[in-house]
Amino acid sequence: MNPEVPAQCTPLRILPKHLDFSQEHFRIGRFKSREDLVASLEAFGMLHPPLLWTQADGTLAILDGFERLHWAKNRGTREVLSLVLPPALSGNELWRIRVQTLLFGLPLNPAQKAQVIHRLSSQFSFEQIHTEFLPLLHVPGRPESLKSWCLLAHQDHEVLGAAAREEISERVALELVHWEPEAMKTMVRVLTELQCSASIQWELVERIKEVAIREALPRARVLENLMSELEVTPQKHPRRKTQALRDILERRRFPRLKEREAHFETLLKKGALPNNLRIYPPPFFEGRNWQMHITFSNREQLVELLSTSTRFALSPLLEEMMNPLASKSTKTQGRS
Repeated sequence: MNPEVPAQCTPLRILPKHLDFSQEHFRIGRFKSREDLVASLEAFGMLHPPLLWTQADGTLAILDGFERLHWAKNRGTREVLSLVLPPALSGNELWRIRVQTLLFGLPLNPAQKAQVIHRLSSQFSFEQIHTEFLPLLHVPGRPESLKSWCLLAHQDHEVLGAAAREEISERVALELVHWEPEAMKTMVRVLTELQCSASIQWELVERIKEVAIREALPRARVLENLMSELEVTPQKHPRRKTQALRDILERRRFPRLKEREAHFETLLKKGALPNNLRIYPPPFFEGRNWQMHITFSNREQLVELLSTSTRFALSPLLEEMMNPLASKSTKTQGRS
């Protein structure tokens, strides 16, 4: 993608009042503050000339430099040195140029990528976008991915702003656009408040999806229940609140596992084992390979710990730890 455009540009001094500011077809919003740009403009003026395109009626539309030109207009600047493209260029040629201007600026945030891909999808075929543009935007070239990006472009300022500020990760943003609108908005607000990492964001999103499927509930209802339960926790710090939410989701997603873990810990406390003798169940209590770790500093201590472990092994507590269902059945039969 290397159109010979610069040779077609004409440098001209343009009066801002002669620009067609209503034409925003090529505008790609950042959805985040540009205080750095304003400070630079106030200190040094325009270091790079805006790029304009001559429309069929002779008026000038902005291709690149929207914020700079709006700043000049509001400041009352009399004229701006600009590069002007001729009217003969096609829409495809103009979009190729527009993408290049974006790539040579600051890295594009997810909101910008979504807008670019959405605009390109109305101008180019999927094959063209896949081979020509997506590699430049560092976007996987799958049809379903393209659909998700276009859906993200249609979201409101709250969602796009959160994606632009990286309050929600790119991967999470592309997943949430497939949720019900109410659930998506709630999840965006929750993640913005929690300020957790991209990996934990994805974990939370995946857990909520799994709980919704398991309990046959809409995601919005699951979120409503989670928020009600989270409000009664004493945790206020974002990190601790995040962990509290993870724990709640873990219990909702794996109720039997969490019940088994709680039962195991209760029995372990009843056994009153010393700190240097610890029993570990198999992962997720699946399988038959249990472990006992013993830490000692001399022979006498080892002998004492082995004696303690033997007494525990012969007690009914270990049997109940390893076979809680069988133990419950035995107790029930005894009562009958």
